[in-house]
Amino acid sequence: MLDRLITRIALSSVLGLGVAGAEPVGWRSNGESAFPEAAPPLHWSATSNVVWKTKLPKWSNASPILVGQRVFVCAEPDTLLCLDKKTGAILWQKENPHPDGNVKPRTHGETGFSSPTPVSDGSKTVYALFGNGMAAAYDLAGNRKWFVPAGLPRHNWGHSASPLLVGDRLFVVAEDEARALKVSDGSMLWKAGAVQSWGSPVLLPGKGDDLVFTAGGQAYSLATGDVVATLPKLDYNSAVVAGGRLFCIQGESKAYDMERQPGAAPALKEAWSAVIAKDRYYASPVVLDGMVYALMKNGMFFVLDARTGEQKWEKHLPLGGTCYPSIVTAGGYIFLSSDTGKTIVYKPGELPELVATNELERFRSTPVFEGTRMYVRGLEHLYCIGR
Repeated sequence: MLDRLITRIALSSVLGLGVAGAEPVGWRSNGESAFPEAAPPLHWSATSNVVWKTKLPKWSNASPILVGQRVFVCAEPDTLLCLDKKTGAILWQKENPHPDGNVKPRTHGETGFSSPTPVSDGSKTVYALFGNGMAAAYDLAGNRKWFVPAGLPRHNWGHSASPLLVGDRLFVVAEDEARALKVSDGSMLWKAGAVQSWGSPVLLPGKGDDLVFTAGGQAYSLATGDVVATLPKLDYNSAVVAGGRLFCIQGESKAYDMERQPGAAPALKEAWSAVIAKDRYYASPVVLDGMVYALMKNGMFFVLDARTGEQKWEKHLPLGGTCYPSIVTAGGYIFLSSDTGKTIVYKPGELPELVATNELERFRSTPVFEGTRMYVRGLEHLYCIGR
């Protein structure tokens, strides 16, 4: 019995199929973009510390996700790709066009149709959402399990919010609708009205009453679809949850604590409000060691006290271009990037210390880390950077 169990676990590891008890992985890994156990590379370029790079068929803004020994990425307009994490070889790629060829959703040239990051249960299935209004589920070998409508964008700027996986439910929000889909077959469990937004939903976990907060400002009961709280809308980025607190960071920034009373619906109570520079915040923030780090589109970098909202520091970073990629923390460092391909590394604190400045090809996705490796989805290549 024990021998069979060891063999099964070893085989799953070799095939990249994961093991029982794996956690969901998707947008910003678990939504926090925090990789505390990583020992990240601090210096790289397009020609140094590159373990491998793989030419991809077309560009995408979606971030890579790591599942066992596999990496999943997207490509325009509706392609999901699976690569070998060790070598970068493309194992399979699947296109997901809308079944009605007459459906022609609109989008912006920098948004495209493949900006949502896929999500996986970490062991058996990967789920993808595209700007053509379709959601799909695949097993890790590339067999499609289901393919269903998930809300068609109707404005000129496309769709970017990623799906969120919680238990047996896949939460998607597109245009003015939020939906919970059954992961086994894609059937709709509930549908509710939503406010259109660009940022991805985040989980506010509870005991039997999980809430999903969208960038549109609605907090939904994942079980019923009821809106239990309505907060100010985030204009472009996503909220982040850390230490049980919800942080919504833009020009008018706010933090909320979740209050749960027996027999009553969960409530979100404002903990603090702060005003920082009012411009577009495409990058989503991170929270590390009691500080909130935020990045404006033009490279202005802010540090706020996570407890009070007090601004501790600000500095204009010479990143150039537009800061689309969200901030990442890995191994105790902060990584800030722009679509020029430049990434600046800081040691965190009230007064962050500059560590390194690195350049790669252009990208708009958010890097992810594992061990001593960093994975970056460039506009042309997928990179594995290591030290």
